[in-house]
Amino acid sequence: MTQRTGSSKYSAEVRERTVRLLFDHAGNYPSQRAASCTIF
Repeated sequence: MTQRTGSSKYSAEVRERTVRLLFDHAGNYPSQRAASCTIF
């Protein structure tokens, strides 16, 4: 996977927190996609 360059809509802190939240709650749902749908 390549890193994107340039500005992002969200800060690195917000992206990291979102990923952490997804992985923390993924076990409560039948799939990672189902967990992401509740977060996003």
